[in-house]
Amino acid sequence: MARSSTYQRTLTWSARRRLVQRNARRLALALLVTSAINVVVTVLLWPLSPLVALFILEALILGELGLLWFWLVVHDGELHRRLGIMGETWSKDELSWLSKRGWHLFNNVPFEGFDVDQVLIGPGGIFAIETKFSARFDASQYVAAAVGQSTNNAHKIIFLLRAFQVDVHVSPVLFLWGPGYREMKVESFRNLTIVRGNDVRSWVRALIKSPTVVEEGRVKQAADAIRQFQSMRQKYESSEAGVAARKSKESRKSMTPPGPIPTT
Repeated sequence: MARSSTYQRTLTWSARRRLVQRNARRLALALLVTSAINVVVTVLLWPLSPLVALFILEALILGELGLLWFWLVVHDGELHRRLGIMGETWSKDELSWLSKRGWHLFNNVPFEGFDVDQVLIGPGGIFAIETKFSARFDASQYVAAAVGQSTNNAHKIIFLLRAFQVDVHVSPVLFLWGPGYREMKVESFRNLTIVRGNDVRSWVRALIKSPTVVEEGRVKQAADAIRQFQSMRQKYESSEAGVAARKSKESRKSMTPPGPIPTT
């Protein structure tokens, strides 16, 4: 279940407003400098051709507004959010292939302050999947935090299912998309599975051939539990209490490693 687009827009504009407030002096100085440049260029070109002067002035203003918008998008976190959404979309597209083969795929399972990108349930196991995207070539430094987040996701799904009287093991999986992870050496972290983006399809195909570890009845119980939880959460977030709770804190994902995953 995706977060409300209106809520996400509110978060974005709130972040931009705070960014502008923190950099008010710098922006004011930049405005003075660009205004001075615009005036000087217009004064110099006007005697030669007023039409050319106006054209150059318009191009300068549009360029300055474009730079301002680019600065806002880069520094308010919107660019990172868009890249993250792109990575999650790629993961969903690859995993949707399993939906046609008896598996259950749930996207954006929501909790307080964060969500689990994908929960995959089938005869080959139950997986809590976290997706990361990075265009930076030194992205390996962020993997440790992503490992903790992935482990936390599996914890949440385990305890969620237990609340519905479904006691099963949930395996954490971390998908790493983007050039920042493409050449990174993949290491093992306890029972966490790390899959680079160009290997996701092979991992998905391997699940089809994997032996049955969750019986059909358990698969249905777990899928029904996640489905019911999503419905309950959606009703809560649509209520006044849910709206107030969302507005009281920024949407962010927990990055604290919770320790070993409980097993059945």
